[in-house]
Amino acid sequence: MNKIVLFLLVIGVVFIAGCIGQPEEGIKGVTIGVIIKSFAPDISEIFSGDPVTFSLSVENVGEEDATNVEAALFGLGTDWDWDKTAQSIGDLSKSQPQYKIPGGTGDVQWDATSPEDLKVDNTYTAGVRVTYGYKTTAYGTIKVYNSDYLRTKPEEAENIMKSSGIATFSTTKAPITISLAGVARPLIYRELGQKSTITIQIGDIGPGDPYTDKLGDMLITVNDITVNQESCENQNFPMTGVKIPRTGQKSISCKFSLPEVSEFTTIPIEVKLSYNYFLDGSTTVKVLKEIV
Repeated sequence: MNKIVLFLLVIGVVFIAGCIGQPEEGIKGVTIGVIIKSFAPDISEIFSGDPVTFSLSVENVGEEDATNVEAALFGLGTDWDWDKTAQSIGDLSKSQPQYKIPGGTGDVQWDATSPEDLKVDNTYTAGVRVTYGYKTTAYGTIKVYNSDYLRTKPEEAENIMKSSGIATFSTTKAPITISLAGVARPLIYRELGQKSTITIQIGDIGPGDPYTDKLGDMLITVNDITVNQESCENQNFPMTGVKIPRTGQKSISCKFSLPEVSEFTTIPIEVKLSYNYFLDGSTTVKVLKEIV
């Protein structure tokens, strides 16, 4: 019995770190969010100086709405003629797999003319860049037990303290993911006004990269993190310009007050992120030399 009491007191002071919902290393590039369904020329081989049409089809396979979706054709070289401005695809609604409803789709085309007077056959690579606005939302519940209550149930307490501190946790399917750390065990309430801290971990698992002002800056906005419907005490929201590593996770601590608990309860946690995102695709077209 004394060992159990000592164990609970130690746990009440130090929360052993642990992760829930964290993506495995090496899965960067998951096809999620807005994806490129197809990108190809209408003819795989053309003659020098002939026209060709590149067609792009995209789909939102994530669980958030995509806004301001645009696409631009690039990479053909200065000898080609095509419209280099980005084309608007608009907004694409989220997918709802629980209702078997697919996400929104969109299509755009570019008319291009190949270089004239080629003396040898050449294969060209065309690139396409898709940009869009997106969000990620995470919901969960955390277990909280009263220390005095656990002392009255020593046999149950041992199993409780071996269980995870997370009762539920889910993240919308999106290229930026969210996981939790610092809750490998349930939280222990001891006295009124008690504080606790958990860690939010944010990582890029999509096929491209997030950005805010310019491509490649890896910046997102943390709109809010709430525990028990209260924002973190040690953070100011919205947090703009939060830089995400290209591999691994960005950690943000969240301090909050534990509610008064007589026996046990669960408290809700919610995390909201917003960002822009881009991904690239490519295709090839062979241009045959001029016939003389």
